[in-house]
Amino acid sequence: MTAAEDRSQSLPDAAATAFETNDAMVPTDPSSDAAASGVAAGAAGAAAAVDGPAYAVESTAFDAVVTATPSDGVGHRYEVVVQIPSLDAATADHVGPAVQSGWFETMERRLAEAPKATRATVDLSQFRLATVEDAEALRVTYAFEYGDADRAATIAKTFVEYVEGTYVESTIPGYEYEDAVGDLLATATGTGGAAGDGPGGTGGSTPL
Repeated sequence: MTAAEDRSQSLPDAAATAFETNDAMVPTDPSSDAAASGVAAGAAGAAAAVDGPAYAVESTAFDAVVTATPSDGVGHRYEVVVQIPSLDAATADHVGPAVQSGWFETMERRLAEAPKATRATVDLSQFRLATVEDAEALRVTYAFEYGDADRAATIAKTFVEYVEGTYVESTIPGYEYEDAVGDLLATATGTGGAAGDGPGGTGGSTPL
């Protein structure tokens, strides 16, 4: 049995095929060839938050995965998880509690608007922004039901890119940002990107 056939037995067939053929997605299943080569290793944090097999979304600098389960309604239930650094973890400087709290509330409010980044009618059955146990990271979770598996995969990818764009848009001037966030800000500056240029603020998310 091939790795793709094994995954198709664990995920709904249509969803497995849609993920498999999406250029931005690779399996996180450690038994698969792609994951064994380290392609999906960066999504380990997000993958830990979902049950069963998942696909890493590689069009973002953050850890992100999508999975699917059968639904009682039309199509399948899709879950998208993106792990992002907390504001304090992303900066070289310490960020005070009041600033962190205000930033978190702003992020939560903006991230809830992710369906507006698509031209599809998407009703979220779940949205959550939560602190991971070590407080160094946050997890963004979206869940929705959709009938067209290929379009659902594209919606999931758009959600992930919206999170990245919104994060960059929500960075606070005056701090030195490190690692992935610093790279994203440098790229946005180098390409002439500005907050508000796209659905997430950087032009990285393309509406469906």
